[in-house]
Amino acid sequence: MEGIDADSSLGAGTYSIAQQSAIPVRAAPNKTFASLALGREHTCGLTSEGVAWCFGRRKDGRLGDGQADDYYTEDPAVKVDSGSVRFASLAAGPRSTCGLDKMGAAYCWGASYFGETGDGKAQVALKPVPVSGGLSFGSLGAGDYYFCGQVPYGTPDPSPPTAPPPVQASPSPPPSPSNGSAAGGATAGGSTADQSSSASSTPVGAIVGGVVGGLAALAVLAFLALKPGKG
Repeated sequence: MEGIDADSSLGAGTYSIAQQSAIPVRAAPNKTFASLALGREHTCGLTSEGVAWCFGRRKDGRLGDGQADDYYTEDPAVKVDSGSVRFASLAAGPRSTCGLDKMGAAYCWGASYFGETGDGKAQVALKPVPVSGGLSFGSLGAGDYYFCGQVPYGTPDPSPPTAPPPVQASPSPPPSPSNGSAAGGATAGGSTADQSSSASSTPVGAIVGGVVGGLAALAVLAFLALKPGKG
């Protein structure tokens, strides 16, 4: 890895406020990772056995080792305290990380001031905690202060949205409608599907399909309104 190592995020075990590298250096020299997830001041790697290791800044529990001290680890990497859970994939946000086990269950750790860990608690998680809702995800994606997961089509929504009103001939654009996604975390400025300025500490259904149908209905109504009458 290359870049500035002011937060030990290079994982070389050579922390210095002035340390930087313009060429790749070996991260966690004694570990071999199948994949990496990059946060703002921390990095997590996943071994082929499903064990997660993290390095960088430990603040807010973002390294997942059960420690809350705010310092930059000089260890090349520390093992995430996930107990018997083994991960299939990881996704990292600025100050928190989530992982999926082989069955698709999600676990998160780190800062959760906006509900990023999805366990219903807006507080720090020092080690992986299960995401509420009992959902099985196929994949996860990380945003600034939220995570989204994709579930199989037809999965019941953990928090069904209010049914959209019937399409009218001339009002405001139809709201965004649902496919197989669920999200948890900050929604300021429309980060998640409800376009509100609040936060959710548990997964909520994302509405991301069906707008085309609404627009088609509006187009048909407009066409009928403009079509000249006979005679």
